Amino acid sequence: MREILFRGKLNQNTMNHRKGDWVYGLLANQGIKWYISDSFGNPIAYEVIPETVGQYTGSTDKNGNKIFEGDVLATPMDYLGAVMDIVKFKDGSFWRINGARDKPYLKGACLSKVIGNIHDNPELLDGMGNG
Repeated sequence: MREILFRGKLNQNTMNHRKGDWVYGLLANQGIKWYISDSFGNPIAYEVIPETVGQYTGSTDKNGNKIFEGDVLATPMDYLGAVMDIVKFKDGSFWRINGARDKPYLKGACLSKVIGNIHDNPELLDGMGNG
């Protein structure tokens, strides 16, 4: 069974975190606000920026790092160097998108490395053709 986990960037400073820090856990919303609680039943939930929320794919990269929606993956391609893809949820599953081609997410994920994400590293999107 796949672990259900989300991440999002904090919308404001808290006692233990700064605005913009990543928090991980369960996702909930109330009205137009979105929250992540760091454990099931925890009475403390952190308000997050909705655009930054991403779900854990259930897979890890070659170094054992969890892969989330919005992560940028680098996959070695023999003499071509590395191909970069963005992880997105599309048509009911996770996909690797790079503007030139889309492919089902799980293919080759164990050979890839998370090199950043679209929120912390927007410069990685330059030249990928998918903004």
